[in-house]
Order: sequence, then C-alpha cells, then structure tokens
Amino acid sequence: MALVLGRSGYEVVEAATGIEALDQTRAMHPDLIIMDLSIPKMTGDEVTARIKADPATQNIPIVVNTAYHKGVFVERAIAAGAVEILYKPTELKVFLDTIRRHLCASQNQPNVQDTSPPARENAPSPHYSETTTIRNAH
Repeated sequence: MALVLGRSGYEVVEAATGIEALDQTRAMHPDLIIMDLSIPKMTGDEVTARIKADPATQNIPIVVNTAYHKGVFVERAIAAGAVEILYKPTELKVFLDTIRRHLCASQNQPNVQDTSPPARENAPSPHYSETTTIRNAH
C-alpha cells in the first residue's frame, strides 16, 4: 500500500514496530496514520490508544487496516479512537477513497494546529505511517 500511496502523491513513512510508530508520530505529526493491528513490540490498538491519549497527537486520524475481522484488537482500536476500520484485503479504490476522505476531514477541523513543515518546492507536503503515516500531497 505504501507504493500505491507514494505513486498517488503522498509522502509515505513506514514503521516496522509499534514503538517506531509512536516515535515517528511524535516527531513528524503526520496528517493521517494507517495502523495495522498486528505489529511487533506493541499492538496496533495499544499504539492507537497512546497516540490518542497524547494531546500533541490526539487529533491525527487513525485508519486501521487489518486482517482481524472481529475480536478484542478491533474493539480496542475503535474504543481508543480509530476513525475507521478497513478489513484486508481492501479494494484499492476503497482504500484510496478512505484516505482522501479522512485527510480532507482532518484538514477542515477547527482548532487543530497545523504542525506540518513548510512545503518544499516540487515536493509533496502531507505524510502516510504499516504502520504508515501520510502527509497529504494534494
């Protein structure tokens, strides 16, 4: 999915573990996070809960993309504040439409401080975290 997002104009950063996802989120303040629930060192639902508990990152939308179709991990991710659950395999159009919808919604939120770095010439501006963080390039 990272390749598809990159080709769609998004700046994509991937994290291999839950700890990396937390560190990258705090450092980059991405526009959106795509969270897998089955990641090493910390489950995706726990990472989601920690991101949502931190005032500096709580407004970042988190879309969960998982092979778990039910169960405690999905329930905890929803309870922690995930904005949507996508179930693998996810159709490409549905995936991209979901990303666009949540990026548009998050950029139109009142009282959300823009922590994005200044746009660079000829470079996409927004980010993606399998965990993937996205910066919206559109």
